Amino acid sequence: MAFAERFADEGWLRIDGLFDVALIDAVATEYRRQFDELTSSARHRGYIRVGDERMMLSIKLRGPLLDPGLYANPLLFALLEQFLGDDILIDSFTCVTAMPGAGEQRLHSDHSALFPRQPEIGPMLDPYAITVAVPLIDTNFIDDCSETLTALSPASSRTFPDSRCVS
Repeated sequence: MAFAERFADEGWLRIDGLFDVALIDAVATEYRRQFDELTSSARHRGYIRVGDERMMLSIKLRGPLLDPGLYANPLLFALLEQFLGDDILIDSFTCVTAMPGAGEQRLHSDHSALFPRQPEIGPMLDPYAITVAVPLIDTNFIDDCSETLTALSPASSRTFPDSRCVS
């Protein structure tokens, strides 16, 4: 099954080897460099809590985070253009981190419904937004995925109603 067909059917994709390993290693190093600065400041917190022992950090775009191979990867953009058209907008660039001991993440939607008063319309529409997640850890050697990875629910973009919809 082609990437586009799988995404249309299941609402998500896993694409191995999309990014240069050295680039992701450099991004992970930069993230670790910024982590203490963003989480330890008493004056200004550089994160928001997004669940049980999870935080979304507004990382500073510097060093390898400014590499177009990361944010404008040509293979990724070619795929995204099939779903979103050619005028793609990167709306945010954040890092969600699960801290040691974090519980399971609650089932949620990353995007609000376009028509919240008519939730039955959503599953019929093409996507208007897509979340791209790039693990900064090696996910090949994780024994207990429930503690470290984001759970994905196939076809949930077509069947799971957004919790923010108005009934």
